[in-house]
Amino acid sequence: MYQPKLYSFIDDSGVTFRLIYVVHYRKISGVRNRINERIIHEFEKDDRMQFAYPTQRHIPTPEQPGFPVVMNQRKP
Repeated sequence: MYQPKLYSFIDDSGVTFRLIYVVHYRKISGVRNRINERIIHEFEKDDRMQFAYPTQRHIPTPEQPGFPVVMNQRKP
């Protein structure tokens, strides 16, 4: 009988887990949902655990207009 396998990878945003398991094709969505609900439930037990999401900051520069930018020039 096939045993589930769990792989983990260090990723840019944290740790990525990959779970490989065998399931009947008609039950894929239901099993996936139950696994996800269980993971969320376990995370909610500990306030120190949080999901990380990638973020980006856009800082306007004179070369990349789009936001009002005021450049103060120093006088010699």
